Amino acid sequence: MNNEEIVIVVEGIPRPKQSFKFSRTGGYTPARIKAWQNLVMGEAMVVMVGRDLLEGYLHVIIEFVLPDYKRRDIDNLSKAVLDACNKIVWNDD
Repeated sequence: MNNEEIVIVVEGIPRPKQSFKFSRTGGYTPARIKAWQNLVMGEAMVVMVGRDLLEGYLHVIIEFVLPDYKRRDIDNLSKAVLDACNKIVWNDD
């Protein structure tokens, strides 16, 4: 069992990943959510250089620093981060 701690810090405003939006051409993820996930992916890639993907049971702690006191759906905030880490930090969540 590997107890290595990996810390990924991402600057920016966290964006919740909601269900796909739909247009005439099909489903899509809005640009601001893609941009947030790309930031997360970039930082995750930097941290994971030279490391193998994590396997087995994982313990993930996510801390969000938000710019205001608006209510947000924590499930959707964490989904954006967890999905962005797929195939970079672990094979699949």
